[in-house]
Amino acid sequence: MPDFWATDDDRNDQNTSFGKLIYFCKCLTIFRRHQIGDMPFKRILLFLFSCFALALGGLEAQTTNISQLEKALNKLYGVEKIHALNQLTAHYSERDRKLALKYGKQAASLAEAVFSSENVLVDQAKRVEKYTAHFQLGHLYFLQEKYDLARKSVEKAYREADIMDDSVNRTSSERLLTKINAVDKREGFLKSKWRNLALKEKVSSASTDLKITSILTLAKKYEQLKSYDKAIEHYQKAINELQNTGDAQRIATLQTKVAALYDSLGNADQATAFYEEAGSGFEKLNDTTALMDLNERLQALISTRDSSSQTRPLLVERLPVTKGTDQELLTSMDRLQKLSEEYEKKEDFSLSLQYYKQYQELQQQLIARQNQKQLDSLELVNRANEIILLEQENELNAAEIKNQTARISRQQRFRNGLILGTLILFGLAGVFYWLFITKRKAHQRLQVTYNHLDTTQKQLSEAEKKIKKLLGQQVSADIAQALISDEPERGNIHKFVCILFLDIRDFTPFASSRTPEEVIAYQNNVFGFMIEIIARHHGVINQFMGDGFMATFGAPVSYENDVQNAFAAALEIVEEVNRKSENGHIPPTKIGIGMHAGKVVAGNVGTEQRKQYSITGTTVITAARIEQLNKRYASQLLVSESVINHLNGATPTTPEVFETKLKGMDRPIKIFKVA
Repeated sequence: MPDFWATDDDRNDQNTSFGKLIYFCKCLTIFRRHQIGDMPFKRILLFLFSCFALALGGLEAQTTNISQLEKALNKLYGVEKIHALNQLTAHYSERDRKLALKYGKQAASLAEAVFSSENVLVDQAKRVEKYTAHFQLGHLYFLQEKYDLARKSVEKAYREADIMDDSVNRTSSERLLTKINAVDKREGFLKSKWRNLALKEKVSSASTDLKITSILTLAKKYEQLKSYDKAIEHYQKAINELQNTGDAQRIATLQTKVAALYDSLGNADQATAFYEEAGSGFEKLNDTTALMDLNERLQALISTRDSSSQTRPLLVERLPVTKGTDQELLTSMDRLQKLSEEYEKKEDFSLSLQYYKQYQELQQQLIARQNQKQLDSLELVNRANEIILLEQENELNAAEIKNQTARISRQQRFRNGLILGTLILFGLAGVFYWLFITKRKAHQRLQVTYNHLDTTQKQLSEAEKKIKKLLGQQVSADIAQALISDEPERGNIHKFVCILFLDIRDFTPFASSRTPEEVIAYQNNVFGFMIEIIARHHGVINQFMGDGFMATFGAPVSYENDVQNAFAAALEIVEEVNRKSENGHIPPTKIGIGMHAGKVVAGNVGTEQRKQYSITGTTVITAARIEQLNKRYASQLLVSESVINHLNGATPTTPEVFETKLKGMDRPIKIFKVA
């Protein structure tokens, strides 16, 4: 296709293989417009190719976007570059795995550097880019049967999903790891357990929470029953379990509880130690309120430590403790409680305390039995939950296999269609190439002709601009346009216009006493603003006459209110001359203006070699005669009765009226002295 037919989009399309075929299709469309390919067979081929081009248009657009992304890759940094590398890895994963692996390694390496613990400026909300980089790299290694490398990358992706608490991505990582471990026969047994290990970690986490809750429930019950030793023991078990979870807030709170219980038992040393441990934990958590409360308790404990008294030692015969049923334990506990209350009333507190301790031992045994029952029920619940999770995992794996099978089937159908379309495309390309070669010579000749025509048009345009510029310097723009556009056969036309003659008084004596340069400068200064005023009021200066000029309003173009425009221009010129003379901008100058309105003959006058736009008629002569009367009446602006009659409004001042007979006229006319 010649360049003068091709658009910018056409030229861009030629940069790709598919774009060249689109380009050939557009060539055939041009051939059809120029009545070169009217055969039905060619029309059928053109229709088939157009349909195929539309079907593959989306693939070409995607290829163009990927190409632009690769070019801009060196200008990207940080998270934006990781995102671009992930896009390129995904694009080439099915097309060019070697190139995809290259981009995947770059993305993973850059992600490790950008999302490091030292980099506090990075937006952690975009951490999913790091997960994507490791996941895609692991998938590529899996496809290349590099299972050790694949496992490492996917495990990194799993950790990132765990950090973000993203259950969807975490599940995807688990599935891919399951596939890797299932395929890799070298470590089959150990790898097959990875998924169960992840599942057990979830169940173990849930079991740990339930276990801690159960231990705390028992501790609170012991505390309510005032069995402080057992309560302390269970609180310490809960603290040990919480050490594995890292819940510092709950650990410090429970340490405070244990210290208070030791204080209740009179063990000030242990209470002080636990208060200090809890204080250290709250200090790390910056919990100032808890620290103040601990400080008050510790001060109270220290103040009462020295005032404690010793009790006398007693030998108490222990009652037989029944190891039977729960009811027998309750009977023994009731008896011990009564004995403790009885000795308390007798104020034998030591003996009462011994019986109360035996009561607490039975109570702890009873609570331990109830606790064991609760733990057994919890174990059953945990096993049931584990079974449910395994069933759900199996369902997810089955759905994943089904989706993977459907995806592979769609890809195979697409590849088959693409191969068939490519074969058809090559066939059509051969036909189009033959047509293109056949018609290329004719298009080359047409291109040469077009280039010549374009050059000629440019030369004519440049010549017209130069003519208008040169002509506009000699006459006004309106006259220049009329001279260029006027046709010879149109002839001259009659028009109603207003003629203005202007003359500078005493110009001859002024010019005789000045140098030529001073005279020209004076004329330029005076005529400069007069020309602008005439042009602003839509007037045309036909000719300059040394110390004056003739201006026309209404020819070659009429603005409907031509007389009003001419009158306004004359008044402004008189005012401007007087003002500039008084301010010293120009030498003292007097002018005379004569105006008359009427019909004239306007048009190009001359031969084919030399023409001039001319305004002729009695109106022109009358205006010139009126201008000459300014010397007689010592005036600057005289207008005829015709001008006054065509004004839309009143004149600025009431003019004097003279009736005089002009040279060459049979009848006298009225002359109005405006200024």
